[in-house]
Amino acid sequence: MCLAMKVIGNIMAVGIVIGVLGIAMVSLTYPIYKKILKSRKAKYSKEILELSEKIINN
Repeated sequence: MCLAMKVIGNIMAVGIVIGVLGIAMVSLTYPIYKKILKSRKAKYSKEILELSEKIINN
């Protein structure tokens, strides 16, 4: 942001490019999180259900 506002230097274009790249990276985090969450749910759901059934029945 300092680059885009010309606080550090006179390279506004570089600041804008870095800002847009940052926004793009932040925008990708939620879909990546959802994909990881879905795969982990599929991986551990059977074990969790077995353990919860074991706890309930004891």
